[in-house]
Amino acid sequence: MFLGTEFPFPWRRGAPATLEEERIASRAAALSLFLHASGAPGGVLDGIEPGPGNDPSSISSLTAVSPYTVVTPIQEAFAFLRGARGPYARRAFNMARARLAAATYAGSKEQNALFRPALVGLMGQQEVGQLEKALFKATDSSRLYELVPDAVRRMTYGLRPIGNARQDREEAPPCRGAERSLLRAPTTVPQGDSVVFDPRSLITTVQLCGSTRLPFGELKRLADPRQWEVDSLFWTCSRQIARDALGGWGPAPTAMAAPLGCEWKGNLFEEVEWSWNVDVGRVAAFDVILDINYQINTAAPSYNMEFSLNRSLGSMLYGTARAGGIEVDEGFERVMPHSQSTSDAPQFSICLSKCLRYSSLADRRTYQGPAMAGAFLNLMAPALVGLWLYELFDTFYSHEP
Repeated sequence: MFLGTEFPFPWRRGAPATLEEERIASRAAALSLFLHASGAPGGVLDGIEPGPGNDPSSISSLTAVSPYTVVTPIQEAFAFLRGARGPYARRAFNMARARLAAATYAGSKEQNALFRPALVGLMGQQEVGQLEKALFKATDSSRLYELVPDAVRRMTYGLRPIGNARQDREEAPPCRGAERSLLRAPTTVPQGDSVVFDPRSLITTVQLCGSTRLPFGELKRLADPRQWEVDSLFWTCSRQIARDALGGWGPAPTAMAAPLGCEWKGNLFEEVEWSWNVDVGRVAAFDVILDINYQINTAAPSYNMEFSLNRSLGSMLYGTARAGGIEVDEGFERVMPHSQSTSDAPQFSICLSKCLRYSSLADRRTYQGPAMAGAFLNLMAPALVGLWLYELFDTFYSHEP
């Protein structure tokens, strides 16, 4: 658990020298831009009301005194991603471009004015102009700020929108309290994205909805949770596990592990790492075991994958490993035929949802960081969870012909 060497490096020294350095820099830069797109251009404290465990004055002290909580400045993120050459940097650029474009063109006129400068900072004025011409041509409208997020994201990948590019967005179903009740997938796939952060419970629920023209066989293979680790910025491991003869956990025997893209029900070991600046490197890592129920209907065709937290094995925060770390982690992936799908041209609607709360581990009693650091993680969760889900959509978009 938590193995590996960190490679922090100052931006001023130039490009990362190794793939691990590139991975750290890429996820730090992407997080900076996702925080901006979440409406927190100056940090993660805007709009947070005082309450138990989330006193803004206490949390503000983190960024004032600790380099561990300083997020990569947005201009440095622009500079790094604009010169993206390696595989992690290119993926982070694509995700950040899609997120900023959705914030710019799938909101309000005020949001368009707020986030368009950041999109120009990342892409360049000429490239943004070309994107807007493509959006105008695809939607036949000059009001480029009321579009469906998926239509905008697809256009940033050079893909044609599927269905109406102007639809009402629906809010994600809330995650009630800290119970371990599974978020149930809807019977239909809603449109639009939503982010719900509850400042009292510190629970974040993020929902992303989209579409794809991928063949169903490839789609269900790419969506298998055992694929999350492939070329990921954040997942370092996502593998099926099972109880061994002694009652411990180990890799699932080959005989019981279903092929990728096939139905399976069991447990997944997941390790996720976070970095929010390159001077520190790998700031946090979390090891959890998830309960997975991956069901496929080949007749429809459709699939539904539900996951929930079985147990949190441990966490590394600010260089110190402790037990626990995550209290709520559940959600679903759901795919159904799109309303415009035909037998000759199959198209699918996708809905991803994740509900998360970190433990308030980092306090003076555990020596796992400065006071209120656990709450700090939860305040960044809307951007962190968004990054996870955008990476899944990046997999779908980038494989689509």
